[in-house]
Amino acid sequence: MTTTPAVPAAREDTARTSPEPRPSVPEERPARTLPGWGAVLVAALAGAVALAALVRVAATGSRPATGLALGCGLLAVYAAAGVQRVRPGTAHVLTLAGRYRGTVRRAGLVWADPLPRRVPVDLALRHWRGGPFVVGEGERVSLLVVWQVAAPARAAFAVENAADYLCDAVEAAAGAVRGESALTARVAADAAAVGLKVHTVRPLHTAPAPHVALLDAVERTVTGLTARGLLGDDPSERRAMVRALTVALTAKGEPPRPAGQGGVG
Repeated sequence: MTTTPAVPAAREDTARTSPEPRPSVPEERPARTLPGWGAVLVAALAGAVALAALVRVAATGSRPATGLALGCGLLAVYAAAGVQRVRPGTAHVLTLAGRYRGTVRRAGLVWADPLPRRVPVDLALRHWRGGPFVVGEGERVSLLVVWQVAAPARAAFAVENAADYLCDAVEAAAGAVRGESALTARVAADAAAVGLKVHTVRPLHTAPAPHVALLDAVERTVTGLTARGLLGDDPSERRAMVRALTVALTAKGEPPRPAGQGGVG
């Protein structure tokens, strides 16, 4: 059982298999609610009657008045305790003793049974930039995922954390399919099982993995130096240059523009 799913943190990892939701998930159903202002009025009236009865009890010691004061007092507390403001774009999942008791989607001042625990779930549209994910042989891809919670109860009960589940589903899809349409269809199918609606999964940037980029930069630099006559054909000299370039580029952390590719030489 979780609170509002947060945006998953971007991470770099190898592709994995699609995660599995829990087998037993309750069906979404509306909770019993009443207008909040009506409950406030009932609480106020019951409180007033309880107060008047207490005054009578203090004056006369009447037993019926004592019972009336107790009953109206409990009613006032029960009515007031169930009133809560639900923000637009938010749902409340009600649970009692670990069991699902319904979902409140009605916005504004709402009364619902105060005994169950209320878990707010944000239904707003979310944009998440994930990755870079390592896919294939030495390739990394960053993805833009547009998603939202569609079934709050399923998102709360199907998995421990719906946002982490979505991240795993995106990673699995990134390593299995290519293209926006295929990625969206694959992730949307996995996410629907846990109450999430995925609108689009769009590749933003594809780049070689760091070790591949390093080797490519070294190769292009050596080729450029050779073409410009700055490096001979002696194997030992070329091996020494490769070692020096590898050390330099690794220490810098990112490949510079290779020689012969528009740099000043």
